[in-house]
Amino acid sequence: MIGYKNTLDNRLSIFNNMFVNNGIITAYYVLFPYNYGVMDLSSAERHVNRLYAAINTLYSAVGEIKMSMFKLRSIVSKEETIAQIVKTVKIYKNDYDGFPEEYRKFIKNIARDYTILAIDINVKDTVDIETQSALNILKNMIDNFIKENFSTTATSIDEQAVNIQNVRIKNSLQRYAVPANPKLVMNIYINSLFPSYNLVYNDYLINHAAPILSGIKQEFVPHLGWFEMSNSGIVSFGAKPRTTYGCVLTILELPESIYSQNFNIAVPGLRVNMHLLPKDKAILKFKRMRADVMQEDDEAEEANTNDSDVGDDVSLVQRALHSIRQGRIVSCVDANILVVADTKEDLDAKKKHVISVLSDVNVVCIAGNQAKTYVNSFVKNKPSEYYHVMDLQYALSFQLDDGISVGDADSRFGTMVVGIG
Repeated sequence: MIGYKNTLDNRLSIFNNMFVNNGIITAYYVLFPYNYGVMDLSSAERHVNRLYAAINTLYSAVGEIKMSMFKLRSIVSKEETIAQIVKTVKIYKNDYDGFPEEYRKFIKNIARDYTILAIDINVKDTVDIETQSALNILKNMIDNFIKENFSTTATSIDEQAVNIQNVRIKNSLQRYAVPANPKLVMNIYINSLFPSYNLVYNDYLINHAAPILSGIKQEFVPHLGWFEMSNSGIVSFGAKPRTTYGCVLTILELPESIYSQNFNIAVPGLRVNMHLLPKDKAILKFKRMRADVMQEDDEAEEANTNDSDVGDDVSLVQRALHSIRQGRIVSCVDANILVVADTKEDLDAKKKHVISVLSDVNVVCIAGNQAKTYVNSFVKNKPSEYYHVMDLQYALSFQLDDGISVGDADSRFGTMVVGIG
């Protein structure tokens, strides 16, 4: 059994749209949804290119980015819906005293799907120093950040220092995403630990997030190709612990080329972790690939054999180097799909279905090191290994941001994007 407990080794806190997890600060943004099923293919390709351009603006400023992209189901509780109705009515009628009891039975919990872009904030990144006050902020951040923000309680951080970078991210993405609110941030983390539950949060849980999160426990029992979750920490949220089952399918092979406007692997539970390499590191990586290919060619010649793929490999590497020098972004990618179920039989059936669906678009996945992969990729956003190297546009073409029912992102019929604004 692998235990996961938020003790002194996993200090947590939430502030605005950011989350601190054991020294790692992640900023969460809600991407504007795009309906691939309604829009034509050329519009879909332009949408991917626009998102690429927005991230490229941020990449040009910082030079290296680690980020994740995934779907999130957020539950709006019955009581929260009623509270919003009462608040709205009071705008027009100050003496309104509450929602009629006889109408409460018509209000239900609402489930909404969002696409989250999670971007790591590195406190060691260089920031724009334009004033002496900004210089003091940076010095304070370097000297005192660990001491102040990752003490035993870990309930506060130097928001002003971290916001230097968070504002930069917000400005780069402002036409394509909004910052997540603290409730969504908490939802993301809790549901990563307890993926078999759809929890509904009240204001108390949000206001006391740090002490609640610090005591959460989860247990994983790894097996060959799957794992069990005991969910003991779910009692903190008023739910009953029960054994549930999960499986992580790691995408091992992808097509060499795709049409970004209609390449769809947006299956439920997909998480794409991306490491955008600095230009010099990307060039060095592909030069090493080229050297390896050349060595294979020399060895084949010495052995009097012919490997027909060597020439193609050299050509691909040369094209990649040319693209990087022209400004394209290279991304190391770890893509995993989480499958969960209440029984082992249901888990096996769901797993086979996902594998079959992906094979239709020439995507091959395997069930590898289960519990370790799950914690690193889904809970910590820190994969232990990246399996793919690709142009960032390829990684953004998985069509994860398909989150509305009718029309495009600017349609008055579209699902609202909920964030801080």
